[in-house]
Formats: sequence, structure tokens, C-alpha cells
Amino acid sequence: MAIISKGRNKAVVIQRAHILLKVDEGKTDGEIGEMLYVSEQTIRRTRLRFTAEGVQAALEDKPHPPKEAKLAEKEEAYLIALACSEPPAGHARWTLELLAKQLQEDEIVARISPETVRLLQKKQPETVAGTQLVYSTSHTCLSPADGSDLGIVSAPLQSQAPAGLF
Repeated sequence: MAIISKGRNKAVVIQRAHILLKVDEGKTDGEIGEMLYVSEQTIRRTRLRFTAEGVQAALEDKPHPPKEAKLAEKEEAYLIALACSEPPAGHARWTLELLAKQLQEDEIVARISPETVRLLQKKQPETVAGTQLVYSTSHTCLSPADGSDLGIVSAPLQSQAPAGLF
């Protein structure tokens, strides 16, 4: 099989190709598992998918459904506004853990991990809330391009936000 010997392929594709070759040689699932260091369930799934859908389907992953967004656009805007506001007393700056905790305390989300907060903060402003948000002149915070209120940011948070954010 050219998949194994030529070009660049994902490791899982090469592994599945090896499984199919060993099945073709008449090896048992147990023998293949020992040779290739894979579970018998993986071998069984690959073999069954080959017989039901063909070689290409057995080698490639099925497309995964898109993941649901953790926060809606307004909630993401809230997160950005929060990150641009003054940190809680006793802290020099917002950390991912503090932001996640504050989102939960403000009942924006029931549960969110610091890693999810990091990924949301990493997004480009255009993807956070459409083209409605632009960088402020300091390039540290976002504000509505049309000067309107974000709608969900509480008055105490707005009063703590840097000038020009709201």
C-alpha cells in the first residue's frame, strides 16, 4: 500500500492501513493488536468500517460536527469588557482563573474553564462580536464602533472600565 510507504499521511491513517494489511494477511485481532500496539476494539471498528463503507472510509476519520460556542456574542463582549476593567482588589491584573471565576459569579455562565477564557480572548475582535467592536486607541480594550452601550455590562462594571470603552 502506497499510504504506508510514500508521502505524508496522518499517523492514524497509516495505523489503519497497517491494520487492514494485517487483516488481509489473515492475522487475528489479538495478533494484530500485539503487533501494532492497538486495542482489539480499534481493529474491529476499522475492519467493520472497511467491509461496510470501503477502504477510504476505513482509513479516514468521519467529519466531526462543529462545536457549539461556549458564549454568545454579548457574553463574549462582557468577557472582553471585564478583562479591560480594573482587577479585583488585591490583584494587579486579571488572570484567566479570575476571569473564569467572575463570569461564574456574575452568572454569565454556569461553568467555564480558564482555558476556554484564554481561547475566547485569543479571538480576533471581528469574530468576537461581528464588526461592532473596534480597538480603542490604547489597543488594550474594545469599544462599540457606533458608540452605543453593549447592553449587558452592569453599571458598576462600566464605571470601572477604562475611559472610552462605553
